[in-house]
Amino acid sequence: MRSDHTGGHLELILVEFDPAVLSDADLLRVFSTIHEPMPPNRQGNDVGSQYRSAIYTTNDTQHETARAVMAPKVAKFRKTFADRIK
Repeated sequence: MRSDHTGGHLELILVEFDPAVLSDADLLRVFSTIHEPMPPNRQGNDVGSQYRSAIYTTNDTQHETARAVMAPKVAKFRKTFADRIK
């Protein structure tokens, strides 16, 4: 890892799940309880632009669900909320 935090990459995790077993909303609720949405470009002790936060959706319904589920955190953290929903 580069010490100047300019590696030029983004770390991603693809979560595959069976919506018949776990809904999009339930998955996002779990995510929202274990994930810190602030400050930008940081997760725990890991710092750098590769640690910026985003939720990537695959369709409009997932996108709307993500916005609805994350809305309470957006309201709580206001301007410091760093997650992006794409």
